[in-house]
Amino acid sequence: MLTLQTLIGPYGGWFRVSAGGGGVIGRSAESDVCLLHESIGREHARLIRLGTGWMIVDLGTPTGTSLNGVRIEQNTPTPIAPADLLRLGPWTFRVSFGGVENDGPHEGDSSGVVLGQRAVSPSATFRLRLLSTLLSRLSQSTSEEQMAKVAVETALEGTGLLRGAMLRPLESPDPLRHDVSVVAAVGLAEIGRGERVLGREVLDAAWTSASNGGTATIRIGESADGKAKLVCAPVMLGQMLVSFLYLDAETAAEPLDADAAEFVEAVSASYALSLANLRRLELDRRQQALAAELHAARDAQRFILPPSQGDHGFVSYAMEMIPGLFVAGDLFDVVLLRDGRVAVCLGDVAGHGAGSAMLMATTQSYLHAQLLSGLAVEEAVTAAGEFLGRKLAQGASGTGGGGRFVSLWVGVFDRSGHVEFVDAGHSHWLLVRADGPCEAPNPEEAGIPLGIDPATAYRRGTRRMGPGDRVVVFSDGLVEQRRDGGGAEFGISGVKAALLAEAPPGSDVQRVVAALHRHAGSGKLADDATIASIRING
Repeated sequence: MLTLQTLIGPYGGWFRVSAGGGGVIGRSAESDVCLLHESIGREHARLIRLGTGWMIVDLGTPTGTSLNGVRIEQNTPTPIAPADLLRLGPWTFRVSFGGVENDGPHEGDSSGVVLGQRAVSPSATFRLRLLSTLLSRLSQSTSEEQMAKVAVETALEGTGLLRGAMLRPLESPDPLRHDVSVVAAVGLAEIGRGERVLGREVLDAAWTSASNGGTATIRIGESADGKAKLVCAPVMLGQMLVSFLYLDAETAAEPLDADAAEFVEAVSASYALSLANLRRLELDRRQQALAAELHAARDAQRFILPPSQGDHGFVSYAMEMIPGLFVAGDLFDVVLLRDGRVAVCLGDVAGHGAGSAMLMATTQSYLHAQLLSGLAVEEAVTAAGEFLGRKLAQGASGTGGGGRFVSLWVGVFDRSGHVEFVDAGHSHWLLVRADGPCEAPNPEEAGIPLGIDPATAYRRGTRRMGPGDRVVVFSDGLVEQRRDGGGAEFGISGVKAALLAEAPPGSDVQRVVAALHRHAGSGKLADDATIASIRING
């Protein structure tokens, strides 16, 4: 004979199924085990005798059947063994083989039976088994709500109490009023804002203790008339209070045994550990999604960049763009003009991330088109500044574009070595002479960055370059990189120290980047860093 011993449920007792032909568990009155509840199917599950053992088959019910905390597959025979925990709807049964002599608990048996409204304290062995099952069920849960319900159900089974909930504390303007929301509940309706909790004073005491930095101890109490038994255990993630495990029984006749508090604390700690793991996994998922988004943005950024090295007859160049923590907000472009000249642009968008990268792409595309149209370099930059300033002003009032700007250096090189340039608030460039001197920019030739004032008209500067002379342009992320993240900046001096009097553009870039990484002391830079070297060939 197979016996199902009620541990928790709307009503309890022992249910026997004869070894002859097994039996059906269901809501129907004809069922061998009749469980009257809306969550139980008319024919919910079938018990089958096989040799000296038993098997159970879930008959395709929506609410399912669980064995030792694991939901079994529908219409698939599953072996069961003595001491297994079988859950159907709101009932949890312990399985045993063989009959019982009466419908009351055996003498000396404190294994955790709920008979109607009378709770009998579970044994230490049974509680240990419950905790083991709890860890398995928590590991299979995929949401905070599922884990909370599993914890509440386990705590109820292990204490003999009848109702419980996982309660999340809410902010309240009244320091004396502790509002809660329900994460999961068993046997309790909504007990959130303003609604009655049997052990309100127990909940308040636990909250006050945890909130004031005291030890997160469990609280055990009873109602004023002494009939209701109450348990409340704070759930802590480190020093942070995240929820309360609250249990009560409105008409519990038996006092809670001495081990109940330790058991509920163990349930609370197990739930807290699983919740921390769940949140860590969620954070990992967010980071993976962000990494995928940034990777896609970097691919799009590489698509619009010119090759990292190029030779256009009288001009050779090399460039390297190193994103910091995010997608690079630096821009670089090489434009072959219709009259045979070569324009080179390098800029830096204020800010980080995908928004700065999008602004970089917009600026680069617009400036590229203006230069190809045949405008003089100062006219092209002025047009780009007007366009960008107007767009950013619109964004400031509607889409959050305020505070953004673009520093920019644009140079147009011709075959004679004549260079016309515009410095729009950039100032990070050097003219390296083949015979040794390294000339810094004249601050009076610099204007303001693009996007600050759409009405700004930019002026051009000029330089004369000879064979082997190079213009080395770089972004502020390069010169502002600090030693080991917190020491001295790399600075213009760091760039100058890495440059040789005579070198090809690729050597300039490699030497400066190597020196920058040595200075930073790590592979990751604090900000986007871009450097380009443009040489006039003989």
